[in-house]
Amino acid sequence: MENNPSWINKSIAGAYALTWMTAHVAIVVGAVIVGKAKLLPAAEAVCTATAECDSPKKIGDHESPYGFPENNGESPIDGWEWRGKGEPGSSEGQWVNPDAPKENLHYDSDNHLKKSPDGHWDYRDPEGNEYWVWPDDSMTPK
Repeated sequence: MENNPSWINKSIAGAYALTWMTAHVAIVVGAVIVGKAKLLPAAEAVCTATAECDSPKKIGDHESPYGFPENNGESPIDGWEWRGKGEPGSSEGQWVNPDAPKENLHYDSDNHLKKSPDGHWDYRDPEGNEYWVWPDDSMTPK
């Protein structure tokens, strides 16, 4: 078999074909990547090269200063006080920051069900600006 020139020729031809095919695939893949990078806006091009794209889109456009607190009848923020007619955590009252009385949180399980079927918090910051706080820790101005 060592003296068989057809076997040697086939091996050389196979190696050449494999090398040729690999080189062309690399060129095509490179052209596609470069072509996409040129066509995408800068933010999207960066996103395609990072893991940031894997994170789900936030509902709101602001980050909540307190995340999305649990509504279990206990103060969602240490030191905040319950004010209202109903039991703590009910829809008949709100949690208030005693150091900044305008700042408060009220849990709402009934409104905005399309955006958040499990409910949301109504938040008023110390300056009196009002927001909806979503379960993904984002918030939207009212």
